[in-house]
Amino acid sequence: MRVRDWTIPLSLLSLVASAALAADDLAEAKRHADAGLSLYKEARYREAISELEQAVSLSIKTKPEAAGVVSYNLGQAHEKLGDIGAAVKAYKEYLRLVPRATDRAAVQTLVGNLEARLTRGVQELAVSSDPSGANVSVDGKLRATTPVTMELPYGEHKLELTAEGHEPATRTVNLTPQAAMKVDVSLAKKAAPAPPPPVVEKPKIWTWVALGGAALATVGAAAAGAQARTKANELKATMHSPPVPDDLYDASVNAQVTSNVLWATAGAAAITGGVLFFVEGKF
Repeated sequence: MRVRDWTIPLSLLSLVASAALAADDLAEAKRHADAGLSLYKEARYREAISELEQAVSLSIKTKPEAAGVVSYNLGQAHEKLGDIGAAVKAYKEYLRLVPRATDRAAVQTLVGNLEARLTRGVQELAVSSDPSGANVSVDGKLRATTPVTMELPYGEHKLELTAEGHEPATRTVNLTPQAAMKVDVSLAKKAAPAPPPPVVEKPKIWTWVALGGAALATVGAAAAGAQARTKANELKATMHSPPVPDDLYDASVNAQVTSNVLWATAGAAAITGGVLFFVEGKF
């Protein structure tokens, strides 16, 4: 429903009484009523209620129906604040003071719905956030996304708001029959993750051990090979004088075997060193 202008359906301007006191009261009542409507339109509901209550007090004896119109607007202001009990009382006063109201049935339905809310023991809670679209959980259960207005039972409730890229925020509210509540939450952005620490490789001790072993084995293999060739040459030169050739032959073979083994060891150590170079220090 919309608030009603003071002059519709009745105007205090046409209700100037013959008595000067009554006229003054009506003029003052209209001034408060107009101020109350202006404040209502600015969403300054508590201030509007103060002005409208004064308008009702000044006009109810002289012109009850005019006071009834103001009572309706008073009910609207109370409802905006979530004071359901006060809103019901003001609407009922409107129905009592304006018996010929054309919207009687609609207002009676409105009163019935508000009284049902009072019976159920629920109150309105409006939740908004920056940024909007945050998920709202009430007492651990996901309910909606912001902005949202919901009805909750009287008492304490825990709210949690979450949004992607933002830190979660929690609020505790205590709902009462006297007034609705509005909660506006600003969610802080999550801090950028810290860069991972630099990877410090451990010294490649075994890599260098393996490569050193490969180098030593290479040197040994070369030396053994040279010795084998020397013994073989000596063997050729002494073929005519046994049993020396047999000793030279054995020495040559042994040196060649040693050389082959050392070459194989050098190769294996070199391969091992290459593998360790890439993997050592990373685990």
